Amino acid sequence: MPGPKVYALWWGDRGVMPQKGIIQYSASSLSLFLRRAHRSPQLLPLHLLLLLLLPRRGVETKRHTRAGETGVSPFRQRATHNLFRSYLFNGFTRLSAHVGYWIVPVALGYGTYTWAKKYDTWLNSKAAHVAGHGAH
Repeated sequence: MPGPKVYALWWGDRGVMPQKGIIQYSASSLSLFLRRAHRSPQLLPLHLLLLLLLPRRGVETKRHTRAGETGVSPFRQRATHNLFRSYLFNGFTRLSAHVGYWIVPVALGYGTYTWAKKYDTWLNSKAAHVAGHGAH
């Protein structure tokens, strides 16, 4: 039975220490260039030129270290871990930072609700029946 999966940041990254029974996933050939340049310093300008010419979409140019390569699988993360405690400490800060975006719809909704409750109460009252608004 295979062990847990280790998700490295880039495919093809050999900077992650191989461990027995662990399947590794990764996503870029950047570390391959850096490894080859480290092994043969005379080819360093060629590898740097190739790094500059490669498309830069999401490719980090720093040398990857072994400590920060592995991550937890998104399927193994605990999404609701400390949910209420983190909301207690961070919820007010997040709500107050975005108060301009939610206060107008909340105020309109609350105003509509209170108006409807008052109007319904008046429609069901004796005064509305006397005024002829009740169709009973």
